[in-house]
Amino acid sequence: MRYAIKRGSFGPLLALFGATQDRAFVEVEPERVRLCFGLVDETIPRAEIADAAPASWPVWAGIGWRIATRKRLGLIGSLQGVVELTLRAPRRFTLPWFWPMRFQRVDVSLEDPDAFLRELQAQPA
Repeated sequence: MRYAIKRGSFGPLLALFGATQDRAFVEVEPERVRLCFGLVDETIPRAEIADAAPASWPVWAGIGWRIATRKRLGLIGSLQGVVELTLRAPRRFTLPWFWPMRFQRVDVSLEDPDAFLRELQAQPA
């Protein structure tokens, strides 16, 4: 199932960097979760996801492709509807304008975070 990344009023600005309506989503499949936010397109095996839960994204961390801490990546289009995926071990991600980095937590703002969390819990890896 595909879940839209919430872009809110930042949608037009994010679209300039590739995060269009068609390229801003999280897709859940039985074996993997795909995160697509413009130039970022990463796939995480479900077995590597230790936990998923609602989260809050700090205002100071900003909107877009964000690094909040050394181990926390944000794919954030809105401060509402944020879900945090905690990975079993740090994983390498390639980000626009940066060299590949390792993160253990990935936050993403979703239009329907509750449905996303229900699906992840209903289909354990």
